[in-house]
Amino acid sequence: MSELLEPSPLILDGITKPTFFRTTAGSIHRYHGREISPVLSAQPRDIYTPDIQRVKVLDATEDEVLDSLASVALVIGNRMDRMGVVSKDASKNEVDERKDYLDNLATGVLMRRFRDARYGINFTDSEGIQDQLLGANIKVMLGYQGANADLRSGVVDPLECTRLAAHGSNISEGQPPKPGVKAFIAFAANGAFKELPKDAGKYWEILAAPDVGGLDVRKDPLINIHRVITAKGIRPQDLRVVTLDRPDRTAMHMQDARALGVDLRPMEAGDFFAALMSGGKGADGKYQMVVGSGGGPEKLAAAAAMSASGEGFMQVTKYTPNREEMWGNEVYGHRDLVSASADTIGVVVVHITDDPFIPELKGVRPGSDLVHATIADHRGIRHVTTQGKIIGK
Repeated sequence: MSELLEPSPLILDGITKPTFFRTTAGSIHRYHGREISPVLSAQPRDIYTPDIQRVKVLDATEDEVLDSLASVALVIGNRMDRMGVVSKDASKNEVDERKDYLDNLATGVLMRRFRDARYGINFTDSEGIQDQLLGANIKVMLGYQGANADLRSGVVDPLECTRLAAHGSNISEGQPPKPGVKAFIAFAANGAFKELPKDAGKYWEILAAPDVGGLDVRKDPLINIHRVITAKGIRPQDLRVVTLDRPDRTAMHMQDARALGVDLRPMEAGDFFAALMSGGKGADGKYQMVVGSGGGPEKLAAAAAMSASGEGFMQVTKYTPNREEMWGNEVYGHRDLVSASADTIGVVVVHITDDPFIPELKGVRPGSDLVHATIADHRGIRHVTTQGKIIGK
């Protein structure tokens, strides 16, 4: 086994000006007793001294959230394999039944795991929770809610990419699940998350990229793509462009990007994690950006990761079919979406199935309690493994 180092002195010694706890390629560190793979964020901050007490609360909350989401990952990953791969002849109703079953199962597991949490989270914009409790605008609070509760705001999806999850799997028979299924929670100081206008429609246009200046979500995606390539001095093929594969909303800029020669990656679902990882250069040497349109809660979680880590650039605006009309829409940057001190923001993602872009991030395997996760906060973005606990079988 690789040698494991001690946790950051930030927590152990209570120093006021910590060195930042970041890993380098090929190294493994211990973080709260869990292994960490190479961090993908680029440079530590020069001017930022986190508050020691806030960081202690942040770490404790991250641990509780990680433990809860790990249970979700194990339950869903194993249940997907027991369900088997959906028939090619399955009707839309059959697929929807599987989708709703898994979505509600994930939500139920998460709610049970949070009953014993020390810290309360008021989920102000939450996709999966809505499926369980009904009502698009409902607000849910999980965790300890007593008189002395240390409350924070959050966004959650207990099962991101439910339609991919509904595909199922039969790993022992060589039928793997579809990649990209995850669960996530992003949290910050109470009241930190902006509630996106409910009358703005279902879809939001997003731009997530390295922070090179001169980018604007309302511009034609090809202009922003050219800007990143020029600013970074790279070849088109060294830029990965991720977009949801939605012919009615993305066909034109996908065609233009492909003609340019970038590494175009249309996704069936789930561009949230790709946006979260768009701040710096990946382990494969490529930069990454996300363009296109999608849902709202996922954008808030990606914005939280960027606001905490100080890496990357992100904007969202109301999606309209006519791009010229977007110039009249309000634009929200990642710090507009999450207004809080960086040392109060945390994002935890568990990988229920393999990540499509990062081979080291594996999904749940039947018979194993190992869960791969990604944590983003003021120290950067890091990948960890933890042992999950199955409940609600």
